Amino acid sequence: MHFGQGLEFRVCNNTLQSRNIPHGKLLMASKIVPSGVAEVANLQAKEGYVYIHP
Repeated sequence: MHFGQGLEFRVCNNTLQSRNIPHGKLLMASKIVPSGVAEVANLQAKEGYVYIHP
């Protein structure tokens, strides 16, 4: 889902499951993706995003 100015909030389902966090605890506008790592890799490979680690 989109927040102001094109910001999207995506949540890793693997993390939710491993930490026993129910989907109902998330913001309604959150988009649940199967794997956060795979989502980042896909965004980098196909959409030109860059992950910067502090």
